[in-house]
This record gives sequence, C-alpha cells and structure tokens, in this order.
Amino acid sequence: RPRLFEVFLVKPTGELDAVPACLYPGAVLELFPTDLQILAAPDPWGGKVPDLTTTQIADGLQSIYLDEQRND
Repeated sequence: RPRLFEVFLVKPTGELDAVPACLYPGAVLELFPTDLQILAAPDPWGGKVPDLTTTQIADGLQSIYLDEQRND
C-alpha cells in the first residue's frame, strides 16, 4: 500500500523547504517505487481521463471516506 511522505531541502539557514512531488529527484523515485509510481509513469491513466460530474466526484470521495472509516 502506498505511503504518504514529503521531501524537503534544507536551506543554508536551516529552514526546511518542501519539494513539489513532481520535482523529486530520480533517486527518490527509485527508493520508493510503489509510493511514487504514478509520478514516473508516462501515461498513468492509459489514455484520456474521462470527464466526471460533481455528483460522481462526491460519490467517489464518500466511498473513499467510508472505506477509510472501516479500515480504522
């Protein structure tokens, strides 16, 4: 199961600067292939992504939320 994580650069001042996922270096993609495969895939959806209605999006989000509640 993919995990959620974030990559930071350390500034000379010691502050952390978040790196956008689309700019992660190749080494990070190689270390975490399961987590980041979507970023490395040339066409992750296998073609045009279908247009969704607001209702379809809301139903999908509700389904994700309910699944998470059952798994907790």
